[in-house]
Amino acid sequence: MRLSRLVPLAWILVALVPSAAFAGISANEQHKLDMAEYAMDHFNAFQSVNKDRCKEALDKYDMYFGNMEPATKATPQAKAIEKKHDGVVAACKKLDDDAAAAAKQRDVVFAIRRELTPEMHAAVDALTYAYDHGDHFDPPSGYSGMELSAKGIAAAKAGLAGVREVCHKHPGATDLESSDNPRSIYDHPVELCAMAEMGDKLVQQDLHDGAMKTVASNGKQIIDALQANIDGTELKVNADNQLLMFDRPAWLAARAKQYEHEFAIIGEKVPDDAFADVIAKADELKAKIDEVAPKTAWEPPGSHDAAVEKVVRNAWAKELPGVSVRAIGVSDKTWDVFDERTWVGSDDKYDYYKVNKGKFKYKSGTALLQIPNRPYCQARDWVVIKVGGGAPKIETLRQDGRFMKCP
Repeated sequence: MRLSRLVPLAWILVALVPSAAFAGISANEQHKLDMAEYAMDHFNAFQSVNKDRCKEALDKYDMYFGNMEPATKATPQAKAIEKKHDGVVAACKKLDDDAAAAAKQRDVVFAIRRELTPEMHAAVDALTYAYDHGDHFDPPSGYSGMELSAKGIAAAKAGLAGVREVCHKHPGATDLESSDNPRSIYDHPVELCAMAEMGDKLVQQDLHDGAMKTVASNGKQIIDALQANIDGTELKVNADNQLLMFDRPAWLAARAKQYEHEFAIIGEKVPDDAFADVIAKADELKAKIDEVAPKTAWEPPGSHDAAVEKVVRNAWAKELPGVSVRAIGVSDKTWDVFDERTWVGSDDKYDYYKVNKGKFKYKSGTALLQIPNRPYCQARDWVVIKVGGGAPKIETLRQDGRFMKCP
């Protein structure tokens, strides 16, 4: 039973003899086949291809396969090796073709770069952000944007027109597959030329965006002030925002006048919706005032000074025609006194001043005003000054007020 399980010796010998040997192939020829096949398989084992690997694989193939006997080349193993060789040749040809295409690509890119004048560069640099908004490309360091003048606008348009002509001279340009500065639009001629094709439209878009950015920046300051009033962190509403809420046509006319020159330069009018966000926030504050003001009562300051209050009443009547001063008070009976100091000289240790003791005297207080075209009364602060022995006069009439019900 044990002997019956042994593999016959003849079978072992058949397994050890290469298949080509049965076709009359010598051991030397079989070695050539094996080495040629190894060269092809070794090449295919790599995930990436380069010129050195191509040369090594094809040289070994030529060395072994090229010196085979005709009978050896006719074997099935040789035919299979030839198919592998065809694949290697195709891969290496593609490598050469890709390299040639990349070289041609670089030549076109560099040709475009060489032909860009400083004026063209200036236009591209000024308008890169307008074209891309920083998504893929960065303006050069020190970028200051397009000059906002007739001369600057004309130069930008002419610069883009020049870039457009250069691109038309070199059609079919493609972006570089690798770049030392991938966020430079100059390494991406497809985008550069697309930017140039926008021409005057891109210039106008940049001008419009710049003007609207100024409006939005100033608008944010107004919105922040309105929000502070809504949150209660600032109880006094300034005069401009009062105009916005209660005399909107006048406010809109003033804002349009403020930006009229900037938009005129770019050949546009101030858009009707330029202040939409500001108006929405103002409406929000107005609703808050309508809720709080009827519940808020005047709280008079603790003191009075008839002479000072007369000065303040007259000043408010002159400042705000038609105003009614419904109540007034002084914060303190006594004057706040300050010296005048006038510099007269100095040495290496001290500065020297002439002192006029008690020259400036101040009193402050609050008045409750009923102003035309305002739905509620409002408390506004004031400051009066006396200089030397002179009569009291107005130092400050505050233009911001706290809304409350009228008595």
